Amino acid sequence: MAPKRYRRAPQVTCLPRSSLDFQAYPAVDAALKDLKGHARKLQSLVVAQGEEMQLLERLYYKGKNQHRSALFWSRLEEVRKYGKRLQELEPFNLMELLRCSFFGAAVVENPKSMKGPWTHYPDGRCILFVMERLSSCSLLLEKTRIQLSEAYQFFCLSMQSGYFVQLVLTIVAITSRLDSLA
Repeated sequence: MAPKRYRRAPQVTCLPRSSLDFQAYPAVDAALKDLKGHARKLQSLVVAQGEEMQLLERLYYKGKNQHRSALFWSRLEEVRKYGKRLQELEPFNLMELLRCSFFGAAVVENPKSMKGPWTHYPDGRCILFVMERLSSCSLLLEKTRIQLSEAYQFFCLSMQSGYFVQLVLTIVAITSRLDSLA
């Protein structure tokens, strides 16, 4: 069995809307509306985080041979590690998987069908999987925020030495931006 960190989403089984109690329809409607809004916000955050991670990767690639033994470099590696782990979780894809499961197999062929009313609902396994992954993503985000704050403070102290100020200042900016996105 794959570690918890790399588990794949289970096969989504969509049940017809008619098999759900009609009294649950308003709750599902409200939840889907909230989910759509949160998914849009999350998409912009994920894109911004991806851009910052690309910058960080480029800085890391360019300076790893020269700065490998520096103290600030180990902090940079830590920031990089947490950023990659957040990207691996793919929270936006999880939310989209959940949203799409309310519209059945028609979404694959016609994405515009998500603009209409929901016609299906996912089984409990899919919802449980998404909730577990988003919960672990939330825990990882809390840990990441703590690590990014500590790294930011360390980088600010490192700037006072005067060595590689431009590099450390760029790293401070990226770390600060990643912290605000988290």
